[in-house]
Amino acid sequence: MATAAGDEPAPSPLPVASDSSLLASNAPAWVPDRPVPAEEGWDTGVRMPLRIATLPLSILGYAARSTTRYLEEHQLHTRVSSGVSTLAHPPLGLSLKPAHMGPGVGFSAAADWSPSLLGNLFTADLAGSTKKYTRTLLAVHRGPATFSYDYGWRPREPYFGVGIGSSDDDNSSYAWRQQRYRLTLGYRRRQTDKIRPYVSTWVGPREVTIRHGRLAPSFEDVFPGQANLLNLRQEHFVYGVQSGLDTRAGKPHWSRGFQAEFRGERFDKPIKALTIRSGNTSSPQFTRLTFSGQAGVSFWTDPRTLRLAFRAVSASPLRDVAPLLPPDFATLGAGDGLASLDLGRFRDRDLLYGSLMYIFPVSSHFEFEIHSETGSVFQRMRDAKRTNFRHSHGISLRPRTDTMVIGVIGADWSPGEFVIRYELGKGE
Repeated sequence: MATAAGDEPAPSPLPVASDSSLLASNAPAWVPDRPVPAEEGWDTGVRMPLRIATLPLSILGYAARSTTRYLEEHQLHTRVSSGVSTLAHPPLGLSLKPAHMGPGVGFSAAADWSPSLLGNLFTADLAGSTKKYTRTLLAVHRGPATFSYDYGWRPREPYFGVGIGSSDDDNSSYAWRQQRYRLTLGYRRRQTDKIRPYVSTWVGPREVTIRHGRLAPSFEDVFPGQANLLNLRQEHFVYGVQSGLDTRAGKPHWSRGFQAEFRGERFDKPIKALTIRSGNTSSPQFTRLTFSGQAGVSFWTDPRTLRLAFRAVSASPLRDVAPLLPPDFATLGAGDGLASLDLGRFRDRDLLYGSLMYIFPVSSHFEFEIHSETGSVFQRMRDAKRTNFRHSHGISLRPRTDTMVIGVIGADWSPGEFVIRYELGKGE
């Protein structure tokens, strides 16, 4: 049919698909001759080294998922939190709690008594462990002032000698007792404030006595040159000041902010009118300065947190009229830093230490932590050398509630050392 001049021809209709494969069919479905593998053999070979290297993490991840599923199904974390809250607020002012007396003390517990009729005027804290460590702390509080009496007995303290060259083949022990009276004046901003400065100062006598180690061999058997320390008693009149700034915040672990602290303490000759037993002791006089700090940054809603920590200790000047006792040295090992090493493994007058940590969640009630530490001790800070630093690395799984970390189980290692560690009820 002819069209008028200038008119466009009408478009042709779309063709209809004639491919029979697109139509419904009663033919059986195609099935491959053999099961199709998830990956080829060469894929397995290439990925095998990485799978072996991450096997411990895979095992911990499986354990975390299984444990979390059990806790959530049985609501055990809710029951534990309720039980802890009940113990923390007893009606008669008496409460039971974990005793944080350091590693290597066995199972420990503490009883805290704060009579409600006296308000916050008086507190008493008694702690003990299965390895016969004990601590007694009695305190009277009035406004910013606290007067306290502290008695501690530690019968199995590890001792490897002095200096960064100490060897774990020289493992020995010593026992020591400390008594001290202290008057403290302090100021601290409320915990709810974003920026919390704090300052305190203290003064009072202190007595320390070294005894035969209850864990054989005792230190005087391994280090005969230091046998003069056995039964040595020293008294000091101690005074000091501590100040710091704390902006840390976040939950279930602190995830942002920083803390910086300075502490200076003078161990001076005893004042006869204020001695605990007798001022007729040969005691070195020294000043210990400590600088420490930590900072953290986080990202995402459930915080993935990076932390950096630093500590420096220096004790000077020292009068050589008497030796410095083992408890007065700066130490590295276990809870003092370099967690894969024994407590007190390295000790000397001065110390440098640093650590880097990364924390990330693995489930709603568990988080995982990776850290690396380095540190060393010196007779004088000017003796610090990079080659003298020791290193330690570790991982841990941390059960948590919505508001706090309730425990840690993990492993730490360094050349020739590997330890499993755990803590319950400490939090952050």
